[in-house]
Amino acid sequence: MAFDLGQCLDNYWFTGQWDVMEQVCRARLDQAPGDIEVAFALAESCCALGRTNEALELLRRFVETAEDARVPGRLSWLLQEAGDLDGAIAAFRQARSLDPTCSLVHPHFDQLLEVRDRIDDALARQYSTRTPAGGLMLVHPAGAGFWSEVHHVLGHALAAQIDGRRMLVQWGEHSLFTDDPSRNAWLDFFEPTQAVDPAEIEAAADRGVFPGAWGGGSPFRGIAARRGATGPISAVDLIARPEPLVVGSHFTGVHLVRHLLPMDHPLAGVDTRATLRALTSTFLRPRAHLAERAATFVADQFGDTPFIATHVRGTDKRSEQGDLLGVVNLAIGNIVDRLLAGRNGIRLLLLTDDRDIERQYRERYGSRVVMSAALRGQGRQSVHLGSGLPQRRLGEEVLVDVLTALAAESFVGNRFSNVACIVRALKDWPKGTLHMLGVDDAAHNYAASVLQ
Repeated sequence: MAFDLGQCLDNYWFTGQWDVMEQVCRARLDQAPGDIEVAFALAESCCALGRTNEALELLRRFVETAEDARVPGRLSWLLQEAGDLDGAIAAFRQARSLDPTCSLVHPHFDQLLEVRDRIDDALARQYSTRTPAGGLMLVHPAGAGFWSEVHHVLGHALAAQIDGRRMLVQWGEHSLFTDDPSRNAWLDFFEPTQAVDPAEIEAAADRGVFPGAWGGGSPFRGIAARRGATGPISAVDLIARPEPLVVGSHFTGVHLVRHLLPMDHPLAGVDTRATLRALTSTFLRPRAHLAERAATFVADQFGDTPFIATHVRGTDKRSEQGDLLGVVNLAIGNIVDRLLAGRNGIRLLLLTDDRDIERQYRERYGSRVVMSAALRGQGRQSVHLGSGLPQRRLGEEVLVDVLTALAAESFVGNRFSNVACIVRALKDWPKGTLHMLGVDDAAHNYAASVLQ
């Protein structure tokens, strides 16, 4: 029987049997060493199994001989995720020389060059500028979803560590998760990150602040106008500044800030996933009543019985991921099918923002589906942006949902979702229990950190 890659993908890749897919692809490459499509499938299987270095080595071998721009293009994406920015730029250059219109290249190359420039500028400042003793950092919201905002906080927390600054997180104006902008909503969800009094921030601002738009009045007021006046200033741009106070309000991920870690920092040389886990243990301490809500839900719904958890995105993610979201969601469903098959006593915890997805899963699995009473949207309307739903409640619900999912024996999610990425980061999942789908990873993305 002739080899059918499409059938193999349906049978093995899209059901999460990546180890079988790897075996099939290796056998095929033994027979047809130049089959690029199979090489792609093998590389993706290795990545899904957590062996990114093998995927990189495979694509590097094909780059040497292939005249297909997709090979160095995909290699560049994997190098970005691995934190090799210069290697990613070089691979993009090669891809562009082969085919400037390749969808894997355009417009990402220019974005990577922008990232490189910002890192180089910050490195130069680290050699020439001394951060003042007692320096402070104020972090305002980026105006995004809950776990994207948390990732934004962690990126700035790492930048503050690099400079020895103490940090105050202020979720007030511009936060999508407060019903009272005059309060600090961060404290509704998490314990304080550090002991910084707002009065200290005000006093530091009077002595000097970067970016300059945050001076000339309280840095706790007029957030939208000041944020707009700064342009897309990332946490990297705040590093090695001489001003007593720096203010962050544009999304920056940990993946980008890691490039500025001094060699003697405890996290130097540690990959992004491990860095995120280390930062969450320090800076993310959920309020006790919210942690208790999650523990009570697990006890009431599952007792001591193991369960599967999955997070399936809909609403505005349809616009963000386009047609790929349907492919990812189909694969998530297939993996859930396989994990539940033959285990009648095992139930499924479904995390979703979308009522249509809830309906589909209830039709598919009936009483095996367990869900919280969280508010959900429909169509392309985000629940957190412009929906009119109670904002603090939305934040509490998505926080409790994540804490609940951490008690599952296995998890299936979308790599392009910050919810799934934080579930991955907050627990050291045993081998074979974490299934993440998609070609782009929200926690390993450079471009978002300089463009928002």
